[in-house]
Amino acid sequence: MSNPNRPNRTRGLHQKAGFTLTELVIAMTISVITAGMALAFLFEGLRSSLKTTAIYTNDMTQWGLTNRLLIDSKLANAVAIYTDNSAATIAAAAVLTTPRGVAQNASGNFLVLAQGSQVDDSTTMTYSSLIGYYFNTGNGTLSRFQYNVTSAEANTALESILNTELGNFVYTPVSNNLALQSNEPAAFLNRVDGHVANMLLRASAGLTNSTSSFTRNDRLIEVSFYTRP
Repeated sequence: MSNPNRPNRTRGLHQKAGFTLTELVIAMTISVITAGMALAFLFEGLRSSLKTTAIYTNDMTQWGLTNRLLIDSKLANAVAIYTDNSAATIAAAAVLTTPRGVAQNASGNFLVLAQGSQVDDSTTMTYSSLIGYYFNTGNGTLSRFQYNVTSAEANTALESILNTELGNFVYTPVSNNLALQSNEPAAFLNRVDGHVANMLLRASAGLTNSTSSFTRNDRLIEVSFYTRP
């Protein structure tokens, strides 16, 4: 005979704790929202880091190009700009008198800074070295060369030296991921014949093959430089 006051242990064993369907849906929703917010913060941090890296890259490009051109031009006595660095272009410029290369206020992609000496009241310069920059519009690379003029060439015309040694110049890339401004035909502008020039290029870093600005940075680099008399 069972005792009515005795607790029913069998009934308690069959009662199981659990979640209702509503509680499970709420828990899953909270988990999804939390994971989504974590991913959003992660991607935002990554985007910010990549953007900062792109800005820093362009800062260094601007600093490097500006300092190179200013230092090289301060050592030079004359500057000449040509459409390009082809033998045909240099040969055509050799038959000109003044100006050399492109005309004043015209542009070209080949810049030559000439260092030398000139006797007072003389139009002849004795060259000692040449420093040049060439912008390749095909791959967006700016390259530099330096050439020490031989004693046999020192008193010849600049185009004569270029014609003779053009194939011997060793170009070293100094910057890439560069492009011309949409309204500019070339990289270098001849402002004052033989003395003052400009470089105008756009540097890009980040996802340059994307129109998105999330991680990309574009920087307009303009350098105005002149040669000493």
